[in-house]
Amino acid sequence: MKKYLFLSLLGLMEIAVIACSEEESNNDYSIKASSYYNNSNGLLVLGQKLPNPYSLTNMQAAYNDVIAELGSNPTNEYVHLTDLYVRFLPADSAELSILRDDDGLELFDYPLDYEILSTEGRFYQDPKLSSSNNGDITWLYTTVPPNYNFHQSIQYEILDSCFIPQEDINTSTNVAEFFAKVEQQSFENAGILNMFDTDNDGTTQYKGWLSGYYPKGTFRVEDNDLSNYAGIKRVKIRCNVIVKWASTYTNDNGYYEMGKKFRICPIYAIKFENNLDFKIWDKDCPILTASYYMGSHSKKGHSRDIGTNSTAWNLATINNAAYDYYIMCDATQIHRPPSNLRIMLLGGTTSGSAAMVRRIYNHPIIINTANFLVNFYTSVSSPQLVNSLIAAFGWVLPDITIGANSTHSKNIYNRVNHELAHSCHYGLAGDNYWAEYASFIANSYANGYGTYGNMSLSNSGYCGVGEMWGYTMGNLQEIQKYGGSSTNGHGYWFKPQILQELVTEGVLTPKQIYDCLIPDVISHALLKQKLRQEYPSNDRQIRLKFEEYGF
Repeated sequence: MKKYLFLSLLGLMEIAVIACSEEESNNDYSIKASSYYNNSNGLLVLGQKLPNPYSLTNMQAAYNDVIAELGSNPTNEYVHLTDLYVRFLPADSAELSILRDDDGLELFDYPLDYEILSTEGRFYQDPKLSSSNNGDITWLYTTVPPNYNFHQSIQYEILDSCFIPQEDINTSTNVAEFFAKVEQQSFENAGILNMFDTDNDGTTQYKGWLSGYYPKGTFRVEDNDLSNYAGIKRVKIRCNVIVKWASTYTNDNGYYEMGKKFRICPIYAIKFENNLDFKIWDKDCPILTASYYMGSHSKKGHSRDIGTNSTAWNLATINNAAYDYYIMCDATQIHRPPSNLRIMLLGGTTSGSAAMVRRIYNHPIIINTANFLVNFYTSVSSPQLVNSLIAAFGWVLPDITIGANSTHSKNIYNRVNHELAHSCHYGLAGDNYWAEYASFIANSYANGYGTYGNMSLSNSGYCGVGEMWGYTMGNLQEIQKYGGSSTNGHGYWFKPQILQELVTEGVLTPKQIYDCLIPDVISHALLKQKLRQEYPSNDRQIRLKFEEYGF
């Protein structure tokens, strides 16, 4: 299924039209430092195919060599099948979702048995699979247990049978050291040991092969409004050496420690999957969750500070802003956003949206709203982004989009909190409310009234109540973190300062306001009525605040 899948689901036929308008010697695989380079568009660049030292055949040969050298096996362990190196090619977004939702799979968008020539990047696209078309599928690679139950409807290939020694705290020392010798011998036999022989700190890894480490370190992101660096919170960190991989999550300070040992330099990557239950996607590579590949670094660990010049800065900044919102929800007992939230990063815009498209895309109101997708997303971003968004929607339907074309942490922070506030409102108000809300925005734009229309338009109250809440929470969260004042949205007809001032003046809490955003509160009048009804001791202040701004 190609990139117009989402359009066919909606039956928006017109949209489809718009969317169209160093030297190597024999068996020498060493990589010289000069052969590394950065690729400005974020695309990983692969070199030559490498022999797989973890293949069952190669590890058995290495095992035999070590036994011949030692004269005996000091353990009762033998080489055996532990993993299958496989790749998948889903035909459409439905099959891709099956793979992405399979908790047993750690998917890579590049073949693991190849050199990576770029020192950093965000994604890989197989050049044999229409790399010129944004949003097209690519092969997905990983290892699975021998008894893995393959989805028979999804195309897959078993590329190799492997023995991959995995060391953790329960692995005995004699077994670990014996198979470290086998692993080293297999790398030597394959002619690629010198590819991994030097750590970034200048030490010679080959001489210290038997020294295994649990990679650890800290990843931080620059906040250029607070002039500091903060840990990238609760994201997945992944290490791999060819087909051997491990993953873990950072803590609240950005610190991580792998649960498995590595004896040679792994490739490090940040995957923007947060264990608070949200994921960040990139419209330029929507096949899998957004990643940031950092190349090969020390087996002891790798740390990095991500500044504004990095291709990962927007992703890390969005992650930390979302983390703060989730923590605020837990602290105030406001419901968290819906489970498995998908946030899509957009470039070239400073706007955002919370259409919750993947949850309401088949709602009758949406289906019957002419050109919904084009009009909604053009109204909240820019016309030039619509085609790339449509291309991406074939593979991932977002809940939220965040335009991160900004160099200020504070701006992105406000925007993320604003949109997440909308997602919480959706969780309380439900599908019908949200379909009316999103279609109002699409119709308002299509009829020349702008994104938010005006109070005289039919169903304007859905938008008015929703945007009051979104702007209020974005501003309050910004003030909480950065201090000062924030008046985003105060010039719009729906006057979000009504709610913002009720909070800052101590009349109501955000939780008290949130609890009133029920499905039938679809106008300022009904919201005012509900607030006065629920909090009678504050009736006068609530009434006067609404009246102060004409409601």
